[in-house]
Amino acid sequence: MEEFVLDWEAPIPFKEPTPPRFSGMPGLYAIVFENEIIYIGKAESQGSSARARQHDFTACLKDQGKIWDASKAIRYFATFSNDQNSARIDDAEKLLVFKLPTTICNQILWRKYKGVIPFKVISQGSRPPGLPEVIQYPYLILKIG
Repeated sequence: MEEFVLDWEAPIPFKEPTPPRFSGMPGLYAIVFENEIIYIGKAESQGSSARARQHDFTACLKDQGKIWDASKAIRYFATFSNDQNSARIDDAEKLLVFKLPTTICNQILWRKYKGVIPFKVISQGSRPPGLPEVIQYPYLILKIG
């Protein structure tokens, strides 16, 4: 099974700029609002704060009966080690969005995981609330023979 390890950093307020150490560094970010992960995205050259502000969280939260307040939202940023295949960051994003039911603001909600199989994402560090340490697809691997 192919594995991808994400190293999550402590929360950063949504309205603050991306810390310089993350600017231009590929990785994932999670937007947490009312203690739930509402969005998972990929950031590359522009940083997670610029990328996150391009999304309209007001509309998707309104459908859930919630009112978006950027001052109450926080971001978590995850990097990966240089020895990992950076192309797998897309698979990690897809698997987390597919597996986590609270990512209600992702524009595309995958009904089926469409990435490398079998695949496992390991989240280390100060991960967002509700994010399991290990998520894998398929969920159970049976060995026959």
